[in-house]
Amino acid sequence: MRSVFHLPAILMLAAGAAWSADQPELAKVATEDAGTVDPGAFELAVGIDHAWASKGWDAEGTSTDRGGRARQTDLGVGLKYGVVESLDIGVGVGWSRITDQAAAEAGEPDSGSGLADVDLGLKWRFFQGEDDRLASALTAGVIAPMGRGTAEDAIPVAGEDWALRGGLVATGWINRLAWSTAVEIVRPLGEAAEETRYEFAWDAAVGWQVTPWLQPELELHHARADAIEGDDAYVWSFTAGVLIPLESSRIAGGWTRDIAGTASDQSDAISVSVTTTF
Repeated sequence: MRSVFHLPAILMLAAGAAWSADQPELAKVATEDAGTVDPGAFELAVGIDHAWASKGWDAEGTSTDRGGRARQTDLGVGLKYGVVESLDIGVGVGWSRITDQAAAEAGEPDSGSGLADVDLGLKWRFFQGEDDRLASALTAGVIAPMGRGTAEDAIPVAGEDWALRGGLVATGWINRLAWSTAVEIVRPLGEAAEETRYEFAWDAAVGWQVTPWLQPELELHHARADAIEGDDAYVWSFTAGVLIPLESSRIAGGWTRDIAGTASDQSDAISVSVTTTF
């Protein structure tokens, strides 16, 4: 089971400061935005999420009991640096723990913990409107595997093969409303490419600035894995969350629920993160 949050990547990429003082916060809880870190500045994000699932969907999309509850906890740290105007680079690292009662009932490994995959990436904001109300960015990165050497009696919490990712993001704001939408494709390498052609994700989010320090968020997510052999898997989910912008930092929290899918777990997840710029 994996949470909808790939926490190291979310923390490393989600860096959206307001472009001007009279606009809402542009960052989201679990959706990329087009903001970049100012040249010469650092952004540090620390977060935790916890996901659980007692049900799943079969290949036809029918909800089924998975035979026992699975839980996953992720701790993540992301660090970004503004290289030049509109371009930043970053690294995301994390630690995960998984337990699975269904696996225990089947006599298979029922737990695992260790380092999550490392995400190395960049973001280039290639367009920003003259009135600062619309921006677009390209993202790219390399996912370094941390799962090699996992013990046979443990559930892997990381991959064994490298992967490449790339995406396109658009972000904008109107009065107190801020929105963002993003698409991303992950291309597995090595032996993983023999099982999965690609993984695709689409996210859309809107937030409404109630006060300068409170901004509720609603987000929609779609993730799909195109399998070479076996059944393709996809999940639709939503996130209800809140952003608390502060002078040089922000706090984000949210609840994510899977609402439809095939060949996947039906999960809930809660997350909290703190981001600061210096």
